[in-house]
Amino acid sequence: MRKSKIGVSVKEASQQLGYPEQAVRVLMRRGKLPIGIAERISGGERYTYYISQELIDAYLMRSRSEQTGAELEIII
Repeated sequence: MRKSKIGVSVKEASQQLGYPEQAVRVLMRRGKLPIGIAERISGGERYTYYISQELIDAYLMRSRSEQTGAELEIII
């Protein structure tokens, strides 16, 4: 994946997570997707997104381990 100087783009994050780009933006603004920071540009309605590859990797690892745990509960 191509990284900018700051980190991962919203497009790249959406591809890695399997979410639409707009979902990544909304979830980050609401604090529901812990992969970086959504920062409002002063006085406006626009945001800048700072996304960390390390946080994406950690989020995916947690999601996978939670899925595995849920699958085990169903089997038991």
